Amino acid sequence: MLKKNPEYVFIFLLLLMSIAYNYQGILFDVPYSIHQWRQADGLSITLNYYKENLNFFQPSLNWIGYKGTGKAVGEFPIFYYIVAQLWKLFGQHEFIFRLLNVIIVYIGLYHLYKLFKMRIQNTFWSIFSVLIIFTSPILVYYTNNFIPDAPALGLAMIACYHMNIYFSSQSSRALYLSCLFFLFAGLLKITILIILLALLPLIIYLILKHRDKYKFNSLIPIAFIFIPIIAWIKYADYYNSANNKNVFLQQILPIWNMNSAKIKDISLSFFHTILPSAFNITVLFILLFLYLFSVANYKKANAFLLMLTTMTLGGSIVFILLFFQNLGVHDYYLISLLIVVPLILLTFIDLILKTSPEFFTNRSIKILASIVLLMLIYQTTIITRMKYNVKDLLVNNSFIIDRFDLEYWNWYHWNYDNTLKPLETIKPYLASLGISRDDFVISIPDQSLNISLYLMDVKGF
Repeated sequence: MLKKNPEYVFIFLLLLMSIAYNYQGILFDVPYSIHQWRQADGLSITLNYYKENLNFFQPSLNWIGYKGTGKAVGEFPIFYYIVAQLWKLFGQHEFIFRLLNVIIVYIGLYHLYKLFKMRIQNTFWSIFSVLIIFTSPILVYYTNNFIPDAPALGLAMIACYHMNIYFSSQSSRALYLSCLFFLFAGLLKITILIILLALLPLIIYLILKHRDKYKFNSLIPIAFIFIPIIAWIKYADYYNSANNKNVFLQQILPIWNMNSAKIKDISLSFFHTILPSAFNITVLFILLFLYLFSVANYKKANAFLLMLTTMTLGGSIVFILLFFQNLGVHDYYLISLLIVVPLILLTFIDLILKTSPEFFTNRSIKILASIVLLMLIYQTTIITRMKYNVKDLLVNNSFIIDRFDLEYWNWYHWNYDNTLKPLETIKPYLASLGISRDDFVISIPDQSLNISLYLMDVKGF
């Protein structure tokens, strides 16, 4: 079946992994667990689009803010608006939002698999390379969620697939499709364009070197990607300045604006908590070794892939320095950097297939790779399930759980059950008291802007 229908095998394995991660159960949850605050902000915008038929360019939150309007915006709100329209058709169900995110990431991973298959012509290693990316705890968690970083990565993967077609066939259609997907990816999360910025000088080099194949006018659609993104950034800044500033981050928070003590604190949190949530640390060291091996053998490696990987890796380091102040807490920022993982794998596998093809056809190597993949899936399964339910059967019987993590999540779920959970079903009671959605309420205690207000479907503070 692997030889006859590899696409079906890939999709089947992807769905099997999703079942292990309990996507079927998580799909129907309200905003919950890590970064519930940011989840509720996005859902609040969606809810107000849905309930108030707001103009697309006039989004608002349940938290009414300094001006009493609730008007504020971060990323381009296309997802929030689309989900609001779907709610008008099918009713207000959080699973519609989660499912839309999941589908886009799945499509992105499928296109990444097709890209690998085109480049290395090897089914097993194409499937392995893409599935290993879907063992990233942050990608798995935020795919089935309400935060736009994961679908932005999905759209960028689709864009990379079409860009690869353009490189191999000079198809104008592929170029325009790639630019379209990069545009929407960038509107959702501008930092995802690290890969595009790395591609740009390489495209210019190809144009200069192969003028018979690549034309300068191919840069025009790429340039047009940045025009709507810059326009949106300017509009969002104007809109927030006129209403509620500083609700959403719209500027860099660089490392050089911090003192040494704070840098040390965030560095410890980043390396001990945030980085492991992005990828298994052992695998990260292996990926670093694979990259350095490719660099050491640069004369035999694919020059284009090696340069693209190096520039994307460099862009990722710059990103970390520019947003360092938020990297002690905000794990989802690293989703934009996950694009480096398939680049390292693609560069290395391409090199080995050219120099030592027998290595990748060795059955023992394939079995070992499969075992590693299964171990990573198991680890991510436990991490993901624990974020929603410490009483989960697999979590309770796991041998890899850190005691501190278990105690923390025990407390988190207990605390939520005794504070915010009753608000999930409080709307009929509020109505019986005569409190409508148009009444402003004060919700205490709630350190966030929108969690309790969204759950109660009221406006206020």
